[in-house]
Amino acid sequence: MPAPSTSIPLVPPALFGMVLGFGGLGAAWRVASRVWGFPAVVGEALLALAALLWLIWISLYAGKWLTVRSAARAELADPVASFALGLIPMATLVTSVALQRYAPGLAWALFVLGIVGGTFLAALLVGSAWKGGRGLETITPLTVLPTAGTAYTGAMAASALGYTEVAMLLWGPGLISWIVIDSLVLLRLMQHPLPVPLRASIGIQLAPPTVGCLAYLAFTPGPPDKLVHFLIGYGILQALVLLRLNSWIREQPFSPGAWAFTFGVASFAGSTLICLERDPAGALGALAWPAFVFANVFIAWIAARTVGLAMAGRLFPAPALPAKSASSAGG
Repeated sequence: MPAPSTSIPLVPPALFGMVLGFGGLGAAWRVASRVWGFPAVVGEALLALAALLWLIWISLYAGKWLTVRSAARAELADPVASFALGLIPMATLVTSVALQRYAPGLAWALFVLGIVGGTFLAALLVGSAWKGGRGLETITPLTVLPTAGTAYTGAMAASALGYTEVAMLLWGPGLISWIVIDSLVLLRLMQHPLPVPLRASIGIQLAPPTVGCLAYLAFTPGPPDKLVHFLIGYGILQALVLLRLNSWIREQPFSPGAWAFTFGVASFAGSTLICLERDPAGALGALAWPAFVFANVFIAWIAARTVGLAMAGRLFPAPALPAKSASSAGG
C-alpha cells in the first residue's frame, strides 16, 4: 500500500495580515498599559501571537516556493495579486518590533530582512509597472503595500530599534508613495469597480493615514503636532467612507482578505492612545477609548470568523496539493 501523500497548503499572502492586525493591537495594548494601567501581559501575548503566526506563515510560504514553484511564480507575475506580497515584508517588520524587547539581535536581523526584501520587491513590481502596458483596472488598494506599506512599517521598526534618522528616511518615501498611488487607486475605483473577490482589499485604504501617523509619532517626541491631526482627520474620513460601503464590501464572502482592515484599525487606536499619553487634554486623546474598544472588538470578530474558516477547511484558497506532484509541477 503506498504511503499517504503529504499535503502542502497554498498559503495566500492575505494571511500575513493577521500578523499586522495582532501586532498592531498588541502595540496599542502596550500604550494602554502605560496610560490606563491595563495588564501589560495582554499586549505581550498579542505580540507573541503575531510573531508565532509570522513564523508559521513564512515557513509555509517558503514551502510554496520549494514545492509548488509554478504557483508562487504565477502569483509574483500577476499584475494585481503580486502587490499583496508586500504584506510579507510588512509582517516581518512588525515581528521585529514585537521581538525587540526580548531578542534584540533577532529583531535587528528581521528588520534588515524586512527592509531589504521589501525594497527589492517594491523595485521589482514598480519597475515592471513602469514598463507600461497595464490598464487602470490593475490598480487596486493592494498597490500601495510594497512601497508605502514597507516604508511606514520600516519607520516604526527603525524607531523601535533606536534608528531615528533611518526612520525619517523611510517615512518620507512612504508618504510620497502613498499620495501618488492613492490618486491612482481613487481614479480606478471611480472608473472600474472592484470585483467582488477583491472588495475586502479596500480596507487597506484606512491603513496609510493611520499607520503613517503611528510611524510619525514613533520618531517625533512631544504633543501631537499639526501633521498628526491632519493624518488622523484623513483616517476618520476613510473610516466613514468604508462604513458607508459596508454592505457593498460584504457582498464578498468572508475570507482572509478581511484582515486588510485590521492594521489600519489597530494603528488608529494606537495613534490616539499615544496622543492621549502625550496630551491628556487634547481633542485627539478623546478618541482613544472608543477607538481602542472598537479595535479589540473588531479584530476579535475577524479572528473568530477566521477560526471558523479554518475549522471548515476553507482557510486556504485552493485544495492542498500532494507534495510529490507539487514538486514536479514547480519544475
